[in-house]
Amino acid sequence: MTVRIVGAVLCGAAALYTGGALCAQWERRVRMLRGFCRLVSALEVGIGEMGLPLSQLFSAFGEEELERCGFLPDVRARYANGGAAGLAAEAYAACGVSVCLEREESALLTSFFEILGTEDREHTRGRCAYVRGMLEQLHTEAAAALPTRCRVARTLSASAGGVVLLLLL
Repeated sequence: MTVRIVGAVLCGAAALYTGGALCAQWERRVRMLRGFCRLVSALEVGIGEMGLPLSQLFSAFGEEELERCGFLPDVRARYANGGAAGLAAEAYAACGVSVCLEREESALLTSFFEILGTEDREHTRGRCAYVRGMLEQLHTEAAAALPTRCRVARTLSASAGGVVLLLLL
């Protein structure tokens, strides 16, 4: 009987943890989108208005979530010796497991980083403005949906945990 109770409690706790883990992943996605918005904005100003090289821009930029996922340290290392176009795309692909973005968001960033450094300043500024606008829109939508998604995930996981408890007891 004791083993049965312990097993039921563990299953209920696992269900509750699942809702919290889903919510944490969605919160991280919102922070990642905000970080990439800031990065693209900094690139837009640095390249379009000041004409700074990518290596200098990436080394001067700091964003906690992009540091934690490994993107910024990797891209800085790739551009440390000058570097060519496409190195940011390689760094983005290398941290792909850590980046918890949805397919559309990831495709947007991948195509942006593949082209980064291949165009002149005006085209780069325009592309940065477009990508920044798209990322800001995606960030706004994700941030607005976050409370509802988290509430639903926590409620469903608590309900599932309750059902498991009832069935096992």
